[in-house]
Amino acid sequence: MLAGACGPGVRLWRMPRPLPELNQLLAKGAVLAPEYGTIRTATAVFGLSRTEFFRLIAQGKIHSVHYLKKGARKGIRLIHFGSVRDYLESFA
Repeated sequence: MLAGACGPGVRLWRMPRPLPELNQLLAKGAVLAPEYGTIRTATAVFGLSRTEFFRLIAQGKIHSVHYLKKGARKGIRLIHFGSVRDYLESFA
């Protein structure tokens, strides 16, 4: 798709160039796991409900951050996946 096909003043998103070091790690079979994710992603990955995640956050058993852009009214809640793994491993 060309920039002109979208209309005047519309920019197309461009894929960033891959890092050579990252390509080498991936070629060796490395698996990249995100450190933080949204509630929706966390429910899919760990199988816990949204309610359970918010309860664990309120109790301080898992860590999360509220990402809010400057001037925005609403933000996004990001869950620290490592803390969820630690919490779940405490039951093993």
